[in-house]
Amino acid sequence: MEEVTEHRQNPTVSQAPTQENQTHTDSRYSHTSTQRLTQVPKQTEGEKKIPCSPMGRWADLWERNVKFICLLLMVLQTTSLVILLRYSRTQEGDRYFSSTTVAVGELIKSVTCVIVLFWQDTDAGHSIYKHLVQDKMDLLKVSVPSILYAVQNNLLFYALSNLSVPHYQVMYQLKVFTTALFSVALLAKKLTLVKWFALILLFLGVCVIQLDLNANSSSSEKEGGDSLGGSVAVLAATITSGFAGVYFEKILKQTPVSLWIRNLQLGVLGMISSFTIVFASDREELFGPGGKGFFFGWNWLVVVVVFNQALGGFLVALVVKYADNILKGFAVSFSIILSSILSILFFDFSVSLYFLLGTALVLMSVYVYQRPTPAVITNLPPV
Repeated sequence: MEEVTEHRQNPTVSQAPTQENQTHTDSRYSHTSTQRLTQVPKQTEGEKKIPCSPMGRWADLWERNVKFICLLLMVLQTTSLVILLRYSRTQEGDRYFSSTTVAVGELIKSVTCVIVLFWQDTDAGHSIYKHLVQDKMDLLKVSVPSILYAVQNNLLFYALSNLSVPHYQVMYQLKVFTTALFSVALLAKKLTLVKWFALILLFLGVCVIQLDLNANSSSSEKEGGDSLGGSVAVLAATITSGFAGVYFEKILKQTPVSLWIRNLQLGVLGMISSFTIVFASDREELFGPGGKGFFFGWNWLVVVVVFNQALGGFLVALVVKYADNILKGFAVSFSIILSSILSILFFDFSVSLYFLLGTALVLMSVYVYQRPTPAVITNLPPV
């Protein structure tokens, strides 16, 4: 630095570099080059740090594309579940008892919740014991949605055993209608005129889909299905889903208990309810004289369906946390379109004018209903 300063003070003097000066200069540049190779440049304020490790790159990819990843995962999970479930119920061979799959699914949910709780806190045993054994009144409140969810899952298995995948998916969107009604009744929520209009469109769309089912009821009966029974099952499932979801939301807002504890309570109580349904409805065929056994008709496909359904609830929680309602609406639309295409390819599903009209009304209503309500400014500054 001294050499540079002197040169700036005497710009007219030109000196030939001596061997000593040349050596000093070379060593200085060599030292600077070493620093450039060994030192990491300082991160300026507001500059995003570029991750170097593989885990850091995956984390950065997740952070930048979290909404798109949630959309993709939700579409794949929803579509694969209904397609595989329908195929497992219509494939040749022994048909498994749907009540056993629901019970095992609730068991998987409970075990997953316990693992997550101990991963978050190694001393989670006390909290689990408190909310599963000691606090009986709180557990009694959670038993209402858990029983309803167990009944709902059994109804959905019956519905997909008798309805095509596209018909089932479109009709099941009626849960938006029932959830809205129960939200108004139990949570005193107020809906705008636009949302009420969307709910009316949704109801009309489902009615058009039912007309399509009635027109094709003869072909459904030839395939061994009961379109009327499947439609009633879907309707009952939407009612139980709407009430259970709103009731569970009310519990979450009234009590300061972690979501994973609540999920564990739902899983354990749902498991008890599901095994009760197994013994109440299929006890003789499974465990009676010459019984077929609990895992009768199970194969690798049934195992995939069980894990898909059990872990799908956690994926929904992930989507609710990182995505928004508009994204969920797009996921529903993409899932219905994708499942319709797959049903045409693998299940000989035929698209009718009634189905196209009903699906269009349902998708439009879901999009309109889930659009965010614009904020209304009430306190305006004086002019």
